[in-house]
Amino acid sequence: EWGGRKDGTRKRVRAYVASYMLHHGPVPKGRLVRHKCDNRECINPDHLELGTQKDNMQDAARRGRVRNQYGEC
Repeated sequence: EWGGRKDGTRKRVRAYVASYMLHHGPVPKGRLVRHKCDNRECINPDHLELGTQKDNMQDAARRGRVRNQYGEC
C-alpha cells in the first residue's frame, strides 16, 4: 500500500521510502526507513533498512551530523 490511509486518502512518501516499500513491504508504525550508506538521496533498496528514531539519531551522531546543542563540555 502506497502510503494509503484507512480513510482511503493518500499520503505522500519520499522516494527512498517508496523504494523500500516496493522491495521490502510496508513500514510498520513507529519505524522509519534509514540509509545504511548515509546518502540521503539514495533509493537503492539494498542501502535501506528499518529502524527507530533513536537508531537514526545514533547513526547521525556516529557520522558526525549532530551538533551538541549545549555547547562543548
